[in-house]
Amino acid sequence: MSSASVADSDDGEVAKLTDKVKNLDQDNKKLAGQLTQSRNKLKELRASADAGGDLSAEVDKLTEEVKKNKQLIAKKNGQIADLSAHINQLKAANKMFAESADDLPKSAQGLLGDLNKLEGKSAAEVQAAYEEYVSKHGATARKRIKFSTGSSSVSEADKAEIAQLTQAAGKNAFFLIVGYADQQGSAAGNKKLSSARSVSVAKELGASAKGFQSTQAVYLGQTARFGPSSENRVVEIWEIK
Repeated sequence: MSSASVADSDDGEVAKLTDKVKNLDQDNKKLAGQLTQSRNKLKELRASADAGGDLSAEVDKLTEEVKKNKQLIAKKNGQIADLSAHINQLKAANKMFAESADDLPKSAQGLLGDLNKLEGKSAAEVQAAYEEYVSKHGATARKRIKFSTGSSSVSEADKAEIAQLTQAAGKNAFFLIVGYADQQGSAAGNKKLSSARSVSVAKELGASAKGFQSTQAVYLGQTARFGPSSENRVVEIWEIK
């Protein structure tokens, strides 16, 4: 099958999965409405019971109904998470290197946008931002891989650590691989090399992925945010839950 045929097939599958997510989301909205009504009715019954009415049977029935609706909503949310991760996986397989933020899942788009705003910030400001991204984006910087001048090869030691990352992560984790370059050399040359580095790391992650884990690579640009030049020839691995 040609690459174009594979892409078309994946696009069709993505469309089907997206429809399923929409349907599940609509189901959950209906269930949430029913849950709210049941809870309100339960409050009324309990108030009446406190006033002296014998409504224990109705209270028990509604309590069980609330419990079942909560469980059903949680189940559907789990299905939505799996389907959404599968969609990300299919999209990432066709575009491992993202030329723009539009090629990324929305959660990764937000992270990339914030990372881009950190240029020129102090080390303390960068660290504070990274800590904020855990709650803001559900994202954690798991590892920073350094590269030798002119090389895009991943060391055996780094390969082993990358494999450990995928095994430790949840089955639906998305990994954003962010490539940087130092400020020496041409911008075009640095983009080409750093893009190759981030793709090399993304491929390693993809090779050890489990479940619906997926990964995409981006190049953020020349930087001095990590210190001396040698510290900026790096690729960061971000895990987004």
